[in-house]
Amino acid sequence: MRDFLTYGPGIPRYVALWLPLAPLLVAGLRRFGVPWSAVAVVLASTLPTFLRHNPPTAVPHLALWLGMVLLLVGIAGWLVAVLRRPASDEPPASAAAVRWPLVGLLVLVALAVRIPLAWIDPGISDIPQASETAARQLLDGRNPYLQPNPYTILGEYQYPAGSVLAHLPFVAAIPAEVLNERWLGARAAIWATEALAVVVLAVAGARLGRPRAGLAAAFAYALHPTLVREAGLTATNDLMLALGCLCCALLLARRRPQWAAVALGIAISVKPAALVAVPVVALAGGFGPAVICLAVPGALQLPFLLWPRPGLHGLAAMAEPAGRLYDYAVLRASLWWPVYAAVDPSRGLLRVITVLGVLGALAAAGWAGLRLRGQARPDPAMAAAAIGLPLLAAFALASDWRLTFQVWYLPCLLAAALMSRPAQAAHRAPLVARPREAD
Repeated sequence: MRDFLTYGPGIPRYVALWLPLAPLLVAGLRRFGVPWSAVAVVLASTLPTFLRHNPPTAVPHLALWLGMVLLLVGIAGWLVAVLRRPASDEPPASAAAVRWPLVGLLVLVALAVRIPLAWIDPGISDIPQASETAARQLLDGRNPYLQPNPYTILGEYQYPAGSVLAHLPFVAAIPAEVLNERWLGARAAIWATEALAVVVLAVAGARLGRPRAGLAAAFAYALHPTLVREAGLTATNDLMLALGCLCCALLLARRRPQWAAVALGIAISVKPAALVAVPVVALAGGFGPAVICLAVPGALQLPFLLWPRPGLHGLAAMAEPAGRLYDYAVLRASLWWPVYAAVDPSRGLLRVITVLGVLGALAAAGWAGLRLRGQARPDPAMAAAAIGLPLLAAFALASDWRLTFQVWYLPCLLAAALMSRPAQAAHRAPLVARPREAD
């Protein structure tokens, strides 16, 4: 049983997180009155990690590959169905009061299931180590893009300025080591991201006139096993990208295209993968917001390009992953596995596949943006699906399925599943013993 639940020096396998959290997630969503169809979508989104995180060796690779493809196609199909819904002729709901005690409780729940994992797992991924190292270099008055960074494949920092800047205040405020945990600054940055995501979902639901839906989405975020794993064990900056994209979607739903563009620009400044969602903002918000999406990361990166002398500092390192040649054992976990099985992978092939994946994600974004553009009052579920679909496509069509890339679309998926009109109609049970507010 120990080997089933843990590996290495007691590090929990995904199943050790999923077994207690998934039933709580399902029971809690039903308590919020979420219909089974939406619960099923949320539960399905917890399953891809099973197929990628230490799957049983007895299961044939073909079965694992087919299972992953079916899950991704099913989730993508559901997002497409949300975007194809006819426009609602119902008047927009009035904003409701934020139930701050419940929001605070959900934040505590989210942190309670994430923070202890920093000490349960003695290791941490290279992503937060690289970002904390870059933040410390910046605090020392050095440009991190001109310094060696031992925690990346190239030995140079490979993330845009938004990532290092997001880590900076936490690295500055927290000691280098606490209770034998070496990387608490980077972990704290992710914990803060998770707390903020819970607050954003709950507050957005209230502002959009769907307070129960917002609380349900915040609850789902707090206990989603995949999000718990990536925040508590991996501490990846992909969660920061996901939060920026979620804010973009919810601001589009509130008809704030300029601020939505700022949010997406911040996401791009954390990881360039968020660029695939720009067509959604461009088509739904117009030319000005599209420019903002690109101007924000450019403005954040510019000081590092000029200091201490003008140059393309770090840009080549950021672009390097597009053609990175991994072992076949890594690449076979990919939608493109049949291609790799037929043709020996090369850097050129991987670059072509990366371009095809990006084009596919941009095409999905263009279609989603057109669907959103046709809505006089964008439904929050539709706005979330519009941003989530290209992010899911970018993950699904990537040269390999990276576990951390799953979280790009997950917050938007939760918002789309739990803030949809059908979910609102299904609400029945009161959340607390008080008069029910209109959702």
